[in-house]
Amino acid sequence: MPALSEYPNVEASAAAVLREKGYRLFTRSGFWASCAEKDGWEFTASSWVPLLGLVAIFEARAPEDGTRPEYWWRREGDRQVLDDVVKVAEES
Repeated sequence: MPALSEYPNVEASAAAVLREKGYRLFTRSGFWASCAEKDGWEFTASSWVPLLGLVAIFEARAPEDGTRPEYWWRREGDRQVLDDVVKVAEES
């Protein structure tokens, strides 16, 4: 059994972690979207748990020089990780 899963009862904890990390939290008017902003970088997701995941990607891969090149979060080999997971699942 997983130690933690995406589920509605985890949303408040995810939002709290984002706030503890110093992100300003808000929602978009007109449609439900969870948003966070820090140091001029804004992130949007369908709820707080996936938003925390996007922030984790940013924290791991943000451009060190502060620029915003297209697809700054991608690294060579990222797609291979997903292909490997699918291959292992198919072999099981």
